[in-house]
Amino acid sequence: MLDFSYHMPVKIMWGQQIIAKEGANLKRFGRKAAIVTGKTSAAKSGALADIVAVCGKNGQSFQVFNSVKNDPPTGNVIDIALEINQFKPDFLIAIGGGSVLDAAKVIAILLTNGISLDTIWQSPKNKPLPLVVVPTTAGTGSEVTPYAVLTDSVSETKKSVATELIYPKLAFLDSSYTDSMPIDVTVNTAIDALSHLLEGFFAKRANNMSDIYAIEGMKLLAKAMPSLSKGEFTANCREYLLAGSLFGGLTIAKTGTTLVHALGYSLTYFHELAHGKANGLLLGAYLDYINKSLPQKVMLAVNTLGFAELSGLQTFLSELYTVKLDLTTREIALYVEKALRTSNIENTPGKMSGYVLADILERSVN
Repeated sequence: MLDFSYHMPVKIMWGQQIIAKEGANLKRFGRKAAIVTGKTSAAKSGALADIVAVCGKNGQSFQVFNSVKNDPPTGNVIDIALEINQFKPDFLIAIGGGSVLDAAKVIAILLTNGISLDTIWQSPKNKPLPLVVVPTTAGTGSEVTPYAVLTDSVSETKKSVATELIYPKLAFLDSSYTDSMPIDVTVNTAIDALSHLLEGFFAKRANNMSDIYAIEGMKLLAKAMPSLSKGEFTANCREYLLAGSLFGGLTIAKTGTTLVHALGYSLTYFHELAHGKANGLLLGAYLDYINKSLPQKVMLAVNTLGFAELSGLQTFLSELYTVKLDLTTREIALYVEKALRTSNIENTPGKMSGYVLADILERSVN
């Protein structure tokens, strides 16, 4: 049965110097822009300078708010929203990795629905401020998803805000902005993109259209995967990684993610592992589990990524990441309990249980 149901409201603009070429598109969002960034990546990448130049050319005023933290806590997002609210912008421009883009999505909601912790987790009544995004990493695909992931200290995990209202209006993608990423960040974000493509491909919510995006994204990542092992990245490789990340976002915008993200959140929250690294540690055992339910799909993914057998992909991942956490029985039980509360588990094929999750977790990091 064919199923091509799909919705993607983001205008994607791709290419070198794309902001300089297409910056006039910002005019339709208003005269005042709040630019949301982290401490350094927006400036180092050159994206901030390009946005500032275009705003000047357009006659738009702006103010930079550069205090987004990695894996942004809810309190950090609320504090930035309070600062931006005093500026009264017409729209937001987010420049950075997934943390910045996700924070900006939630800030856009807070500015029109009330700035409070309760607002974050409620369905917004009013449309958020328009959001333009410029990714400087190649991993999350947040530029084309209706999700924003924040760190919640109350529940001691990462949680998602999910609503079609937070799709960005416009995304500028220029792979040169990812040139300044350190090697470890490049690898971790690439594996995050890989996890999106694989999880989206296997998810219960997958359909024919999302499978097309997933397969094409895997083809793009396959061209760059040898560079992940070597730690050497050409301009073409950077472009393949950014495109793979984009296609990963296009995939999970329809499908959502599965148990890898559900378990990975605890590894990030409690052990401060980068999100992509946490996912990468889990993917090998996850693929063994999925192979029991979807062996033909697993082999198609493995071959598309350039490997003859599943074991080859698993070896590639294990050589990238050798972290061993030696989790206690209590820690494993806690992380499994938190994962079981997420919708990611319901989206995972096969017969899910706490035992399955505990086995995957233990095999991955102990």
